[in-house]
Amino acid sequence: MAAAAVADRTDEIRASVYELVTELARTPPAVELAVAGGATERRALEAVSRTAAVVEKAYVAVALALLAAAILLWKLSLPTIDPNRMTDLGLVSILPPAFYLSLVLLCTGFAWQVAYRRVNSVLPYLYLVALIFILHATPPILYQTLRYSWAWKHLGIVDYIQRHGTVDPAASFLSAYHNWPGLFVVTAWIADLFDARPIDLASVLQFTPVALNIALLAVFLWLLESFTEDKRLLLTAGWFFVAANWIGQDYFSPQGITFLLYLVLLGLFLGPLRQNRSNVARRHPRLLKSLGPAAFSVGLKSKEVGQLPCALFAALAMVTILAIVVTHQLTPLVVILSAIMLVMLGWIAPSYLVFALVAETLWLLWGAAPFVYSQLQSQIASFWELSEATSKFANLALVSPDRAWVVWVGRVFSTMIVLVALYGGLRRLKRGYWDLTAAALVLSPAPLLAAAYGGESVFRVYLFSLPFLAFFTAAAFFPAPQCGRSAFVFPILGAACILSAVGLLFANDGKDREYRFTPDEVAASEWLYSTAPPGSLLIEGARSYPSQFMNYENFSYLPISEESEGTKERIASDPEGVLGRWMRDPRWKDAYVILTRSQKAYLEAGGYMRRGDFERIENALLVSPRFIVVHATPNVKVFTLLKPKQGLAETPSARRD
Repeated sequence: MAAAAVADRTDEIRASVYELVTELARTPPAVELAVAGGATERRALEAVSRTAAVVEKAYVAVALALLAAAILLWKLSLPTIDPNRMTDLGLVSILPPAFYLSLVLLCTGFAWQVAYRRVNSVLPYLYLVALIFILHATPPILYQTLRYSWAWKHLGIVDYIQRHGTVDPAASFLSAYHNWPGLFVVTAWIADLFDARPIDLASVLQFTPVALNIALLAVFLWLLESFTEDKRLLLTAGWFFVAANWIGQDYFSPQGITFLLYLVLLGLFLGPLRQNRSNVARRHPRLLKSLGPAAFSVGLKSKEVGQLPCALFAALAMVTILAIVVTHQLTPLVVILSAIMLVMLGWIAPSYLVFALVAETLWLLWGAAPFVYSQLQSQIASFWELSEATSKFANLALVSPDRAWVVWVGRVFSTMIVLVALYGGLRRLKRGYWDLTAAALVLSPAPLLAAAYGGESVFRVYLFSLPFLAFFTAAAFFPAPQCGRSAFVFPILGAACILSAVGLLFANDGKDREYRFTPDEVAASEWLYSTAPPGSLLIEGARSYPSQFMNYENFSYLPISEESEGTKERIASDPEGVLGRWMRDPRWKDAYVILTRSQKAYLEAGGYMRRGDFERIENALLVSPRFIVVHATPNVKVFTLLKPKQGLAETPSARRD
């Protein structure tokens, strides 16, 4: 009788008594003891409840202790880390054992909770937030400056808007940002409210990866509630969504913001704005029944929304589409491709697809017309060329050995996510879940491979597919609510969590020797951009330094890293002569050479210059009687010509973008 009463109680009590008590305490179940002693049904049930309460408190205490220990170890490890000792392996090369132990505790605690179905409290969510902090707050805390050169360039657009009050769609420098200025206009408006300059914003925006990943995780979990009610699957997908997002678009960037808006839009489409029954289920019921229950045909739960809330959500969806269209070049195309899939499946009304098509067409023909007209021919010429879409792939024959390890980890990591996701999808299908919607959204960004997009198409396809790759990866562990033996899943999931977290450290932070900028590098750039007169030529070793974040339209830029191999060899053999001829060109009102530690890291790790050439150039200018150092710090040297400019000689076309 007592056992029958327990069976009617919640899964938590049953799990606490029959699983946790027997496996952790190694004692007979409390029910058996109570019945053997002749207890009444009520007293037996009370004994079970007390035991469950004790076990629950013990579980919470252990889970909190693991979380607290992980955070404490992480915090204690930070003061011991010296970024100046970083190698081409990036952040992982300087992390102490205590840091990795904190990750192990975090991964173990999370896997334990999920594997043993302890998912109805806030604790697993706290573990996910802690994962974001440990992985993404570590760089800004250690570096104390805004990471990554393009984040500084984005501040340059904000600075331009603050000074001019508008953008210049016909600009020849960073023109794409002037034609898709949504993020920068809003940021400039907020900065003006607080009377903040871009250099002031940098100290806040360096924590953008933390804030953006928390927002992405929250929206992702909300989106996935339309696909599953199994919280084990939901939380595990959340972990892999965070840990496998190594593409690095979570900094202050239009792509980072529009990726978040894209997930919000999908959440609206598959949530409150979704039609109740799929066209596929209606038109092909026999096919679905042969594969599994029709209710599971696309893995979406039934939802009912009133007319007024639906209208408000529809308005929000259209505002979101407009925000994406005016902020980023690529994301609107992904919105259209995903909307086509959802319309074909019958989940959303075609009007949303039409609205997205019209908005994107109007913006391309009006708001971004100058950029579109200037780039149209080159984009058409590179269409369908996979070599163009993958041109940003690192050449392993040129990079340093440590950088080759970073590249290989990123590639293997991504491949494993895709393969495990495929396995998870097959496990779901075997158990009657035909996740057509999730599969369609994995594949919907694939046509972007036909576009070059600066050689980054492959990376962006992975990024937009990741939410649903994470869903299927989690399904490899929990394909159905009744599946997943705790004792078997726990060690495997724990190992997968640890490997994915370390994989992110390699793939996402493996270039931090060049992405990290010291305070004196920032100060030197600020000095140069505020001191050099408009019309000056700025010769850079490479663009990997805090560049173009203020007054940037006033200068022409010539990065040595982008010159031909022959030109770089001539510069290395005769820096004084070659650079001097360039700087004496009468087109420039003044000319400067800026050489930084981060530029050197970029050139050597990426194989863009032979090791030793950077020091050779710097030392030659230091001893040259024709050059003078106008700004010097331990990590930066800024040179200009000592003698007046004279004559005209061969000079490459300086770049203004």
